[in-house]
Amino acid sequence: MNAPIPAQGKPVWDLPIRLFHWSLAVLVLLQFGTAKFGWLDMQWHFRFGYALLALLLFRLLWGLAGSDNLRFGALMAGPHKLLTYFREWRQTPVSQLAGHNPFGGWAALLILFVLLAQAITGLAAADDIEWFGPLYDRLPDLWAERANWLHHRLEPVILVLIAMHVVAVLQYLVYKRENLTASMIHGRRALDVASPRLAGNWRAALLFGLSVLVVSVLIWWWS
Repeated sequence: MNAPIPAQGKPVWDLPIRLFHWSLAVLVLLQFGTAKFGWLDMQWHFRFGYALLALLLFRLLWGLAGSDNLRFGALMAGPHKLLTYFREWRQTPVSQLAGHNPFGGWAALLILFVLLAQAITGLAAADDIEWFGPLYDRLPDLWAERANWLHHRLEPVILVLIAMHVVAVLQYLVYKRENLTASMIHGRRALDVASPRLAGNWRAALLFGLSVLVVSVLIWWWS
């Protein structure tokens, strides 16, 4: 069943970013499930990691050539905007935001950076018994050891970021009556400002295909 579209809602989140958002959530869940709870063979942990890396590479490209409100410049609010939004958070209507709020933009970048670091360090991670990342034997021992250490230390950081994201979504639901989860499904929001320019799906498909190709070639080469 399709999610209800709010009355007079304007497009805010393009289809590629919505697919990215939910695919990212599923892949992170599968990563934790395979690493911590033995849901599947550890080989699947590496495969999900490669898929996550391709997805994150696509998001980097989409931050350069995607919709206006999803480009990196739109996510990096300056100190004045941050302080003003912090002081006026309760009074600022959601209908004035055609994308992330100033704090949400930086939070999105932080999550992207941490997950990218997790995916890259995972390429050199190992359990020293059976499973080894494709870069484990290609890096100096000290580098591989540090990558493995960082890969495991980032796990609680990711959990904290996920918890903060959930709390922020609940705050919007309680205090501003804005269902961000539904908005990330149907892509619309009731706006008092102009809707952002959304990039085409074909561009996203080409960039995603390029991301998959680049990661696939690199994994094949390193392996």
